[in-house]
Amino acid sequence: MDVYSKGSLIATHARKKHGEESLKVEHYIDVFRVKPGSFEGSKPLYQLRQEGVWPEVFDEIWGQLIRRDGKAKADKEMIEILALIRKFEIGEVAQAARLGSSCGILNASGIYQFAQKLKEPRTFSIDVGELNAFNRSAPNTDEYDILWLAWRN
Repeated sequence: MDVYSKGSLIATHARKKHGEESLKVEHYIDVFRVKPGSFEGSKPLYQLRQEGVWPEVFDEIWGQLIRRDGKAKADKEMIEILALIRKFEIGEVAQAARLGSSCGILNASGIYQFAQKLKEPRTFSIDVGELNAFNRSAPNTDEYDILWLAWRN
């Protein structure tokens, strides 16, 4: 099902059976920002977990934030981290979060920087033609080994 506003597509939901809900967490981020206490027990978050989409690293970061900053601040920061899925795929945010967490970076702005860097192309070429003039064979260290053995004894 597609939802349009003023002629622009604003949401897409898979058709569900009667009584089933399809809640996209990105649609609720602004609500969570106003009422961050509602985030942890929310249906959209529950649905992400049930579908196996919620990355484990998010829970790890959330736990670290709670221990460091307390529940209220941790919830707000986690909402901002989750808001990054509006600009990146959730897998990209998870990968950036893993990198950030490994460096002790537990905030949305730092994770955003990692996500940006991960999206940048990594290919480059370097002309090393002139550097070939510096090619030399590896030095022979046999004489040093003899001196070292003599000194050691």
